[in-house]
Amino acid sequence: MKRGPRVLQEREFERLGGSRPASIDIRLIAATNKDLAAVKARTFREDLYYRLNWVSLIHLRERVEEIPIMAEYFIAKFAAKCKVKAKKISPEAMVGLMNYNNWPGNVRELENAIERALVLGVSDSIRPEDLPESVVGMALAPGVEEANYHVAVTQLKKHLTLTALEEAKGSYTEAAQILGVHVNYLHRLVRNLNLRTSIRSFPIFRHGTGRAR
Repeated sequence: MKRGPRVLQEREFERLGGSRPASIDIRLIAATNKDLAAVKARTFREDLYYRLNWVSLIHLRERVEEIPIMAEYFIAKFAAKCKVKAKKISPEAMVGLMNYNNWPGNVRELENAIERALVLGVSDSIRPEDLPESVVGMALAPGVEEANYHVAVTQLKKHLTLTALEEAKGSYTEAAQILGVHVNYLHRLVRNLNLRTSIRSFPIFRHGTGRAR
């Protein structure tokens, strides 16, 4: 019976007790919290590693700008699974998530943090105090570079602005109402954050139905 690396390489196996190979068409995703330099230490099979390592995904800490999108996905997922009301993430909590510069558990750690905050939080939105202490403590710890904080705030502003405009189907007036700001401030925000190109990529504009000016 073919197993392990041979199955990954040849895409076929023999059933227990069978005499003919069976073909498989699968996509295998593998994850680990260990440093795979262990391959060199021969504590991980080298042939298996190179068959698995066809495409390597970048760690979450290197894709901070995607945290808001993933957080919203996990909120929707666990709201449906746990039968609770979906919540918005407060700006303070989002800054904490984006400014957390460790994420040793990668995406799974973010997923667990969002599930906990959604289920155990008592307010109408996810607040910093709803997040694990390991996340908030690291995000707000003394010594965190000020530049990291400002980058996180800027990314959050971009996310909130684009989300509001998309919900408003390109209407600056309606988007400003969603954000609770004056429409002139919203125009200035879009200009200062260089968001016009991103806004034009919305499906409503690609199909010619957008209302933004």
